[in-house]
Amino acid sequence: MDADLVRDGATRRELTTHPAIGPDGALRVGDLVRVGRPCLDNPSGTRALVVEVYDRRALRIGDGLGVQLLFPNGAADGFSPRDRELWGVTFLDHRPALAGYHFTSIGRLVADWRDGLFAEAFDDTGR
Repeated sequence: MDADLVRDGATRRELTTHPAIGPDGALRVGDLVRVGRPCLDNPSGTRALVVEVYDRRALRIGDGLGVQLLFPNGAADGFSPRDRELWGVTFLDHRPALAGYHFTSIGRLVADWRDGLFAEAFDDTGR
């Protein structure tokens, strides 16, 4: 794991090793996607970064794997396989430098976003 992705000595939980199956195939932490519909105060066509892949069955919220998407405005939300289909989530690119990120909480994610940890994933417009 990249040492730059661990902040303040926090231990981050390990992610599952199996990929989330999205509309364009396997999604994994560090993938950039485009969201085809307006979402979380972001316009249609906005980029988002996969920051977590989670097992929905283990969380007792459904089947399949979900992904946590981070948007350029700092908003984040979980997307089920059906959500990814409804919002038109499509794969754009993979950012290896961000692939080792380990999501632990929304508070930590927001702090990491504010610290600029994900800046390379977004241009000024988020597109």
